[in-house]
Amino acid sequence: MTQLFLRRTGWLCVVLIAISALTFWLGTLVPGNPAEMILLATQSEPPTELQIRAKRSELGLDRPLPDQYQRWLSRAVRGDLGVSWTRSVTVTSLIVERLPRTVLLAAAGLALSLMIALPLGLASARRPGSRIDSACRAWSLVGGSLPAYLLAYLLILVLAVKLQLLPVLGFDSPLHLVLPALTLAVGSAASITRFTRNAVLDAMSQSHVRAAAARGVPENAVLRVHALRNASLPIVTMVGLSLAGLIGGAFVVEWIFNWPGMGTLAVEAINTKDYPVIQAFVLFSALAYVIVNFAVDLLCAALDPRGDRARASI
Repeated sequence: MTQLFLRRTGWLCVVLIAISALTFWLGTLVPGNPAEMILLATQSEPPTELQIRAKRSELGLDRPLPDQYQRWLSRAVRGDLGVSWTRSVTVTSLIVERLPRTVLLAAAGLALSLMIALPLGLASARRPGSRIDSACRAWSLVGGSLPAYLLAYLLILVLAVKLQLLPVLGFDSPLHLVLPALTLAVGSAASITRFTRNAVLDAMSQSHVRAAAARGVPENAVLRVHALRNASLPIVTMVGLSLAGLIGGAFVVEWIFNWPGMGTLAVEAINTKDYPVIQAFVLFSALAYVIVNFAVDLLCAALDPRGDRARASI
């Protein structure tokens, strides 16, 4: 476990540096002069050439690109991601304000998806080839194929407009969380349902599980104790990746429901060409995938020490 942790930590550092370099490089490719855009956003009159040169020098944009990256990385490590061009506040303060709301939405979406996916996946694996199995597989196909924006508008039409059960826009009450969380949950639940079914079916084909059934162990115990326990590692991996996807990919859903999270902030930044905020959002989304994947690796190693020893010997 210690060797795995050290090795994964080393790779995590390498990946994070590569992500930061790619994010910074993409930020340098954006059109326009950052110094001029900042001055246009912070003063009423068009900036002079002297003001633009002074601002470029202040931002370090007149330095060689490697020096700019080193300066940007040293600040990013300390939590300084620059200043928003349109809001004239630090990007870090915007993230600190919006991130908890995105995490709340992603956690609610993941909880709903697990409440839907695990029972359906187990029911499908219990009777492969049955009508229940066919219905669950059809649900997985349809739920995984629906675009988030289309599903969001369908849920709004049915639950908010027709039935008038839930509010649509805002962040005023817990009820405002239901529709965006449900929209996120459907696609994730479809993938986890399919993955749970396949993992449990694979576990049920193993010899010790069949032996337990042959000894007269009740079907529910065989399914939930023996098969589900052996299928837990791939399911945990899938759930971790789903969580990372929900955190990084919730911006469309947040925008539709006017949920004041990271996604809404990113869409507003794209509309106003606020590149420091866009850069921070790209970096944050990539970090979410990498860190969640790192945590899932360690969790799987803790759940299955034999796999840890096998990986350590590779």
